[in-house]
Amino acid sequence: MKISMDQLLPGEKATVLQIYAAGDLRQKLLAMGLLPGVEIELIRVAPLGDPLDFKLRDFHLSMRRSEARNIIVERNNHHGWRGRRKRRHWKWQTKL
Repeated sequence: MKISMDQLLPGEKATVLQIYAAGDLRQKLLAMGLLPGVEIELIRVAPLGDPLDFKLRDFHLSMRRSEARNIIVERNNHHGWRGRRKRRHWKWQTKL
């Protein structure tokens, strides 16, 4: 499911598909390693909703919500009704 990066929930992971930013912002994002195919994770959202803290590669990237709207991603671990895994039945094992 393709969404913009600002629609992720904390703890969700996604893969970057396209970057629609222009000019200096695009160059900065590309230089920091935000390229198509990179996996990102939304770590936290500031109390007033702006900025957003993402983790990609081995560093954290904070960006405004308006900037994150220009980046299209695909969720990796979305647990909506279609993406929900079947519940497994685990057998409890006790050690003697």
